[in-house]
Amino acid sequence: MVEELMKNETNKGEKLFLPALFSSRFTTAPARTLISLLLIEIGITFGLQVGIVGQISAVNSLVMLIASFIVSLLSVKYNHTKLLIIGLILQALSAITCSFSTSFFTLILFFSLNGIGAALITPMTLSITAEHLQGQKRANAIGWLIISTSVANIIGNLAINHLAGLSDWRLPFLAFLLPINLLSLVLVSMGIPKKIDENKDSGNTRILDGYKEILGSKSSIACLIGTTLSSSSIGGFLVYQATFFRQRHLISVDLAAFMLVGNAICVALGSRTASRLMKRFESRLLWTIAMIFSGLSILSSFTFPNLWAAMVLAWLVNFFMGIAFMSANSLTLDQIPGFRGTIMSLFTAANSMGSTIGASLGGIILLRYNYGFLGVLLGLITLLAALTVYLWAHSPTSSTHP
Repeated sequence: MVEELMKNETNKGEKLFLPALFSSRFTTAPARTLISLLLIEIGITFGLQVGIVGQISAVNSLVMLIASFIVSLLSVKYNHTKLLIIGLILQALSAITCSFSTSFFTLILFFSLNGIGAALITPMTLSITAEHLQGQKRANAIGWLIISTSVANIIGNLAINHLAGLSDWRLPFLAFLLPINLLSLVLVSMGIPKKIDENKDSGNTRILDGYKEILGSKSSIACLIGTTLSSSSIGGFLVYQATFFRQRHLISVDLAAFMLVGNAICVALGSRTASRLMKRFESRLLWTIAMIFSGLSILSSFTFPNLWAAMVLAWLVNFFMGIAFMSANSLTLDQIPGFRGTIMSLFTAANSMGSTIGASLGGIILLRYNYGFLGVLLGLITLLAALTVYLWAHSPTSSTHP
């Protein structure tokens, strides 16, 4: 009787395993969507220019960068599920405190809690997936994790735009961001049983061993540098995309939200396309090609005078970004199998560093120059990322690499 009950409980947990990870990754996207969509409204509230308000994303990414390095150490020693839960709690606290911010400084401070939470959630979901799923099942699961952020952007854009219309930019924090984090906490508690969340990097393994292996691998370093460069360009593009279309093409908030929903759909399509292509092609090759086309699309989107042509190009950026991100996750996960928690935390740190550079660089350029110049610079950075990955990264399971 007792054994049967335990078996039923285990089956229930296994059914909720992927939904728990999916919902956790889902929570990491809406906060950035809110800032991107409502930069102008936040600026009006505090009497600041768009380029200044955009530094919320830069500071958040910087905090996430620092937190990711710390997480790369913690992941070796501590239970991954517990770290995941702590990340969700921090994001929930961020949603509450941001909604009551009385100054731009406090908004930046409280929003940074979201970055710390995301620094915990992102690598832990990937590590847990990689440790317990293999082959095509793992590739499909990673694809769904990436799609979760796209789904979050679709739902988030609609919900945030609607809720902001009912009140102001503060309401979405309480009425959307807070509930999704609380729901994810429940799913993680029920869906990731402790007996399958054994941290394989713990025990007597020295914490710095992971860093030594990673720093000794030219391919691993190339993956991290490529990730930093690609995140710089794509991150800078995404932070200022909606504002660019609202200021240059004079579109409404509703149309901007529609465009961002299109972004999310294209990322999801790109991710699923990559899952299928990875059965036949190397992750390195897919990542390289996707970054080349993404860079050309970024450059064109910020320089095309026609609204709809520029919007289609922006969607192409996101489609190729979906392919690139899926390929980058897969290739990086394969680099150091014994220290997946460590390298995926560094992967998250590289993404954060890139986003920090992209948001900061974008703000500086917009204060001094224009969107056209920004598009050219971001496009060139993306092409440099493609070159780095193609020349120096490779899959440990592949026999053909530079």
